[in-house]
Amino acid sequence: MAFWYWLVLAAAFAVIEIAVPAMVCIWLAAAALGTAFIAWLTPDAAWEYPIVDGRGRVRVDDTVWLVEGPDLPAGARVQVTGVANTLLRVTPF
Repeated sequence: MAFWYWLVLAAAFAVIEIAVPAMVCIWLAAAALGTAFIAWLTPDAAWEYPIVDGRGRVRVDDTVWLVEGPDLPAGARVQVTGVANTLLRVTPF
């Protein structure tokens, strides 16, 4: 997510806090502002996970899923071949 999305969210929480002072939304605004700062510092940060001993994690869009499949290095492309609850079964693509 781009850093300016977080800035807009921080501004929205700040406006809500000004309109309805309850000292709740100010903390959410501060958190969104901090996240915007981190996103601004590291715009291309992405975490890749290897599959080791048949288990690992894979990133699909903005969600990280638990996977089961052959051992693969981080960044390898995979194809989902099955699903068991929240576990994806994958093979090399």
